[in-house]
Amino acid sequence: MGHALNYLVDTHIFLWYINGNEKLKPNYKVVIEDLENSIYISTVSIWECIIKAKIGKLEIPKPIYDYINTKRIAHKIEILIIIHYTFWKLYRIYIKILLIVLLFVRH
Repeated sequence: MGHALNYLVDTHIFLWYINGNEKLKPNYKVVIEDLENSIYISTVSIWECIIKAKIGKLEIPKPIYDYINTKRIAHKIEILIIIHYTFWKLYRIYIKILLIVLLFVRH
């Protein structure tokens, strides 16, 4: 693809990818499989998978965490650990981008 980038995949994209679901758009698959890119899933998405599986809204082989972790490792997807500092840092970046966009739109 040319330039190595970092991507954070959401829960659906992760599940569709690891399970070979046809709902996954081909261009997403290309990005995820590009070995130059770093692909991440957040701890929040892992929690979501576990909770949905526990309440019966998601069918995942048990033990749930082992299945998710095995698939994640096999597909070279890293975990993005979300902590208070990470949220704050992302929020600050979002505010800066929002301000830049608002300034650009005004002119």
